[in-house]
Amino acid sequence: MTNQDNQVEINEPVQYNLQSYRIFFSGWALKENKKTRTREPVKRMTREIKHLLEIMFHTGTANPRQKMNTQQMHEELLQRAQQGELCEEDVPKISII
Repeated sequence: MTNQDNQVEINEPVQYNLQSYRIFFSGWALKENKKTRTREPVKRMTREIKHLLEIMFHTGTANPRQKMNTQQMHEELLQRAQQGELCEEDVPKISII
């Protein structure tokens, strides 16, 4: 359907999507209805642990027979923590190594 100015006229009733109407309730954009997500602070590796991991990695690069996998690196860090050289809380998980 077009009029004299070649503009389209729509005479059909508008159908609302009921699902989107349920999601966007009255007042959904107000600050008091905003859900804030608090994230735990990111725990960084200390310089000492990072340096030890680099040494372990480069030792394996220089001599393939002394190459360590992540499990062995983690165990080495735990041994150093038990000896008191490192804080046990600072030792990263295996997945991070």
